[in-house]
Amino acid sequence: MLHLNLSLAMTRTIAIHRGREFALGFLYWLTFLVALKPIDILDGPEALRIATASLLGALSAPLVLALIRRFPIEAGPRLSRHLAIHAASATAIAFGLIAVSCALAPLFQIGDTRPFLAALPSHLSANWLLLAFCLLAFAGIAQAVRALPGREPAIAAVEPATVPFVASLSVKATGRTVELAVGDIDWIETQGNYLALRTAKSTHLIRETATALESRLDPSAFVRIHRRVLVAVDRVRELAPAGNGDATVTLRDGTRLKVSRNHRQRLRDALATCTAKGESVT
Repeated sequence: MLHLNLSLAMTRTIAIHRGREFALGFLYWLTFLVALKPIDILDGPEALRIATASLLGALSAPLVLALIRRFPIEAGPRLSRHLAIHAASATAIAFGLIAVSCALAPLFQIGDTRPFLAALPSHLSANWLLLAFCLLAFAGIAQAVRALPGREPAIAAVEPATVPFVASLSVKATGRTVELAVGDIDWIETQGNYLALRTAKSTHLIRETATALESRLDPSAFVRIHRRVLVAVDRVRELAPAGNGDATVTLRDGTRLKVSRNHRQRLRDALATCTAKGESVT
């Protein structure tokens, strides 16, 4: 029953989150289209076309935001690769939006009602690069918002008081499902739509968000040190400053992980609590 309640709660929060993303996308595209042709909002048919185009553009918002979460635009060795992914994605999404609009226009008699094959080439030549640029701008704005100090993932966690801390997680190993003890996990990393559970001997993937799993873990045992990483407090051997307010944590097995400035103090507090309890953290 608890698992069912958790599943329903997560479904509800994800639905709310996706609705907010769609609304944000609609406002973005509406602002862009009105700024592009402000006089057209006084024309009834054009106003309808702008509203419809904004709704269509809003459908791309969850995808663009998901790509930003999966391939963040941050300084590092993967920056050029992530920029290339976003550029290619924006180009592909722009093509899709144009193709869908050309297919729907004659069907609903809105905008350019010429046959699909007749309208598509002219709209691609006129709007493809512009739409791709706007999609990249939207991704850039989303990345800037995510980089704000103290910004956390937008999907809300289920209230901790309603969900007991888990002692094990179901994972797949050698073709079968087994229970992995939470106490065996050294650290957890987000990998797209999955979480990588790192243990001393192996890595297991589960399909869950870091925020959802964090809400089910004992906060005195696991602490978020980065928006993509949770670490087992008792596996920490050393915490050292790394400049710019960030830090580096070294685990017992020698693994080194980045600690963002927004989470460094929380890790320090957890380590202090762990030491006060007489647990080994060295």
